[in-house]
Amino acid sequence: TMASIIKLPNIFEKIKSFEFRMNPNLEEISEECYEWIEKLSQGYQKNVHLHKLDFAAACFYPEADIERLKIVTDYFNLYTLLDDICDSGQAMAQRVVKDIESVFNGQDDESLSEFGKATKRFKNNLRI
Repeated sequence: TMASIIKLPNIFEKIKSFEFRMNPNLEEISEECYEWIEKLSQGYQKNVHLHKLDFAAACFYPEADIERLKIVTDYFNLYTLLDDICDSGQAMAQRVVKDIESVFNGQDDESLSEFGKATKRFKNNLRI
C-alpha cells in the first residue's frame, strides 16, 4: 500500500495577504486599562503578558469605538488574570469563581473580592 501524503498549506503566505489594521483609539484607552488591571491584580500572582492585551484588542477590533475597545481590553485582562489566579491554587480559584457567580446571578454582595468587584464593573459595562 502507498502511504498517504499530507501537504500542509504555507500559512506564512496566507498571512501576508491580510491587511494589518490597528484601532486608532489604542493610545486613548491604554493608560486607563493598564491602571485598572494593575490595581485589580495587586495581591495576585500575575504574568507580564497582561500589559499587552490592549494591543491585541486593538488589532482584533480595529473599528471598535473607545467604549467597546475598553470593554474588550477589560475582558481580555480580567479573564487572563482569572487564569493566573486559578493557577495559583484551588482555594483562591474557588473564591474568585464564587464571586463571579454572585455577580452574574445578580447578588449585590458586599463581601466581593476586588476581582468580584471588577467582574461587576465589567458586567455593568456590558449592560447584561
